[in-house]
Amino acid sequence: MRIIKLISILFNAKKANNAVIPRHIIKKYNENRPDKTLKMLCLAPFNSMRLNRSGGVTPCCQNYNLDNLTTGSLKEVWFGPQFNKLREHIKKNDLTFFCDFCEVHLKNENYDSVLAGTYDFHPVNKNTYPSYIDFSLDNTCNLSCIMCNSSLSSQKIDITTVKDNNVFCYSDSFFTELREFIPGLKSVNFSGGEPFLIKDYFKIWEMIFEMNPALTITVTTNGTILNDKVMGYLCKGKFNINVSIDSLQKENYEKIRVNATFEKTLENIAYFKQYCLEKNTTFSFVVCPMRYNWEEIPGIVHYANENNIFLNFNVVTKPFDCALWTMPSNEIATIYEYFKTFSFLQINEIEKSNNNKYRSLTGLLKTWLAHALKLERDKSTADFSALRADLEKTIKTKSINYLKFQTLKGKEIYDENLLIQKIEQVIARFPDLLLGSGLNIRIKKMPDNFIFNEFYYQGVDTTKDNLCSIAYYSI
Repeated sequence: MRIIKLISILFNAKKANNAVIPRHIIKKYNENRPDKTLKMLCLAPFNSMRLNRSGGVTPCCQNYNLDNLTTGSLKEVWFGPQFNKLREHIKKNDLTFFCDFCEVHLKNENYDSVLAGTYDFHPVNKNTYPSYIDFSLDNTCNLSCIMCNSSLSSQKIDITTVKDNNVFCYSDSFFTELREFIPGLKSVNFSGGEPFLIKDYFKIWEMIFEMNPALTITVTTNGTILNDKVMGYLCKGKFNINVSIDSLQKENYEKIRVNATFEKTLENIAYFKQYCLEKNTTFSFVVCPMRYNWEEIPGIVHYANENNIFLNFNVVTKPFDCALWTMPSNEIATIYEYFKTFSFLQINEIEKSNNNKYRSLTGLLKTWLAHALKLERDKSTADFSALRADLEKTIKTKSINYLKFQTLKGKEIYDENLLIQKIEQVIARFPDLLLGSGLNIRIKKMPDNFIFNEFYYQGVDTTKDNLCSIAYYSI
């Protein structure tokens, strides 16, 4: 009965308002920030740089349209027109320059899920260089996790991926340029793939040991790699260790983290935890709440509290059949009611932090439930054939326009038939439920080069997953 009542309330809930962030939401968000004097919604364009495996340079992992190292040096990109354009938008609290992820959570008043909040903890350097760099340079990995795709793990093989121009080569010149940035860094993060298998990261850590030895290095690892080389680097530096783990039950853990051995991971976790204790650094779990493990989430919170482990939850936007937000409304309502039955002690800092993260996840479930109800209501009158055709037309137009533009410039000879074939394969496999989620509108606003690169170079399944993430921005 409680679930039926909840669904009835949310079904009639007022829809999220327009693109402008209302002043009362900005005010409430700012009141929850550690520095209540901050006026701008996000500091990331002023203090943060993220480098990805295609050479892309963005302020965070969710803004997908800034610059690329193919257009200039690291310094030229950071001080260049694209970053400056975003900074001007942010100064006005305008999130329309591809800051959809935070815009969505702000509008739904899920303040703890607003990614911008994590950048409040990084200072803005007086010399205007970034104080934080997030390295995601490579997808080399030993696992084939069910929620990953070929862009995140080298073990996820997709025969439809075009490899010729999809991976940026971080050459010696990049590492020379990076030396100018390292002295001003206050924090860094390394993710993958699996960081302890990525050769370039060891090179960067050597540079940090030389030029900024007091810098604490954060690594997000799957926890399966621990050898003499890794232990040697850990001893030479100060590392925060985030272990990605989604289940504390052997069978389920190994079902999710394919190729991992539960007992070995637990053994490594014990080492990493003791290391962080001795180095006075932070040890954390990073959990992906999904259809496969949602019943375990409260137990993981309890385990983390009992063992003095900080906890973070990723927002899993893809794949469709892993994510919680794409589930039917009655199933999301069941999970939401289940989560509400649990409460946790909040005596120490870790317990308070973990409780806040759990509360935020529970709030997200409520938002996802309202969205699922809307999708299901719209589904009854939707013409999915027309929606699918419109989306395919938009993607083909943007991609072919860019292909012809690049060909005219003599950049490269592209296979237009391959491009069209891949677009048709992706659209044919895309779930009906998400076609009416405003996806086509968002695709039209995205840069032609971004759409082209996504469909031409990525594998069909990877692109399908990434479209699911774009659809998420309309919740």
